Amino acid sequence: MGKVGGMKPTSLIAAAALVLLAAPDARAASCSGRGCNGEDPVRAGCSAGATVADTAAMFTSGTAELRWSPACRTNWVRVVNYPGGQSALRITVWAGGDRVGFPAPGTPGTH
Repeated sequence: MGKVGGMKPTSLIAAAALVLLAAPDARAASCSGRGCNGEDPVRAGCSAGATVADTAAMFTSGTAELRWSPACRTNWVRVVNYPGGQSALRITVWAGGDRVGFPAPGTPGTH
């Protein structure tokens, strides 16, 4: 095999792997637990590595997903396949004495 820019291809691959391993996480979590209340999970870095803990069909159509983020150690709700409506959605999540709610646009899509 030939050289690429003065380096052997195997050296180039090893150098690229080292750079990838050393690169900091671009989406490091900016909040944790209850400190994430009211935050956008994507902007806060919580969506990377998140899993779906539970789902529920919505009364009109679409699905509400309860998502868990190990990075932020918190849950949130994502509405998928919402067909749209004439008014905004009001999503409320509660556990014990904690209750968090937020409005989402009534437009079709994922919120």
